[in-house]
Amino acid sequence: LFCFIIGQAQVVVTSRSEDGNLAHARVLLCSQISVGQMLQEFGKFLGLFLLVLISFTIGLTQLYGKDQKDPAKSPAKDCEGIFCQQQSNDAFHTFMGTCYALFWYIFSLAHVALFVTRINYTEELRSFVGALIVGTYNIVVVIVLTKLLVAMLHKSFRQIANHEDKEWKFARAKLWLSYFDDKCTLPPPFNILPSPKTVCYLLTSMSKWICSHTSTGKVKRQNSLKEWRNLKRKRDENYQKIMCCLVHRYLTSTRQKMQSTDQATVENLNDLRQDLSKFRNEMRDLLGFRTSKYAMFYPRS
Repeated sequence: LFCFIIGQAQVVVTSRSEDGNLAHARVLLCSQISVGQMLQEFGKFLGLFLLVLISFTIGLTQLYGKDQKDPAKSPAKDCEGIFCQQQSNDAFHTFMGTCYALFWYIFSLAHVALFVTRINYTEELRSFVGALIVGTYNIVVVIVLTKLLVAMLHKSFRQIANHEDKEWKFARAKLWLSYFDDKCTLPPPFNILPSPKTVCYLLTSMSKWICSHTSTGKVKRQNSLKEWRNLKRKRDENYQKIMCCLVHRYLTSTRQKMQSTDQATVENLNDLRQDLSKFRNEMRDLLGFRTSKYAMFYPRS
């Protein structure tokens, strides 16, 4: 599915078509970005899961691995580990057996019940610790890590969905720039036969390799290495300058937006004050006119 999305996005984006195809390309490319981000989050989750699995495996192996098997009570040779229906403690005797048991225990496919952690009735503390470790493993992996995986995938998808327009533009520009690289002149399968450009490059590289083993060639190679290092240093310096300029521009635009918002708020407050003052003057004039009129018709005794 992921490869299909990548192929469809590349084909549709690079094609000269109407707005409908561009809309489909936008959806497919955003889906491709979301899937790539989800795969990265899943890789992080897989590393955390392996860390938890190895930790619990080492603990159970240290707890049960020191027991000596009784040959008389041991099950058949083909009935050992997690695939044995006879519930026994041999699943936790080795590191790999414990790892298999804990892994398949997540999917309820391991024939290891909780009472298997009991060794005998005389070692209650050791049996309780084993059951506690297995129960804690189920809680951590089945409940906590599973919910964590769902939350991580949802967060990565929402980040891409909230910035869909920016992600689309950056991915489209990156895809277009990939076609300007120095690659094969002809598309497959026509690039099987060497082109004249390939032959010319081959002859040029061979002549440079032969000349580099001479005395003058060694000097030129050292000079070219120095020039390459200087060019790389200048490129890094230019990159740092450009990044500083971009950060400065972003901060300046953000500051201007905040100032414009504050100015708009101050202007609104000033307008409100002016309206209130006008309303107060009008009400004062109106009340003063009515008071004078009332005093005219009803003089004081």
